[in-house]
Amino acid sequence: VTRGQFLTIHCQYDEEYRDHVKYWCRMRTQSSCTTIVSTDTPERRGHVSIADDSAKHVFYVIMSELQTMDSDVYWCGVETSNRILTLKIFVVLCYLCSGAVGLSVLNNVLTGKTGENVGVQSFYSEGNRDQEKKWCRRGDWSSCLIAGGNRTSQDRVQLDIDDRRRIFTVTVRGLESNDMGWYWITVGDQHFPVHINVLPANIGRLTDYIQKS
Repeated sequence: VTRGQFLTIHCQYDEEYRDHVKYWCRMRTQSSCTTIVSTDTPERRGHVSIADDSAKHVFYVIMSELQTMDSDVYWCGVETSNRILTLKIFVVLCYLCSGAVGLSVLNNVLTGKTGENVGVQSFYSEGNRDQEKKWCRRGDWSSCLIAGGNRTSQDRVQLDIDDRRRIFTVTVRGLESNDMGWYWITVGDQHFPVHINVLPANIGRLTDYIQKS
């Protein structure tokens, strides 16, 4: 998504939540978020609006005139009858770029269950072919794993470099709960954010997972 454009998000819910209040929240911590708009108040706040189509069991959020400060993780929320906010995991990352792109990521929101593997592919420009490539946890540059050669492994993380196709792949194996959070894919002086979301191993479908705060 580029600066100044708009983004439409579809949030589906079950029939039992048809008449409940719906929310759009900005992630604050791994278990809570701050409400931006909801269906029980004016349905537009700034450049964000929300609309509920109860017949189709879906509500829509439109974020317009996007700016760099909008880059973050957001959740769709439904309020239950006992006033506990239940949030189905629906992670959206609005990464806004401008100008030439020397580094891009195909899908920078990764979701998996405990014990599973997740991977992310990044694509770098010809000018970045010889630049240092690394994987870092956001806020802790000492955690960086630097790629050396075509394949580099440390603990549960593997880095693969395909210079012919200019693809940098990161694989995290055997997900653990403390893997959840933000990371950086870094090539030279360019960084791209990646979010890993870890769900319990004993749940069914990913869409059945509910996070309560």
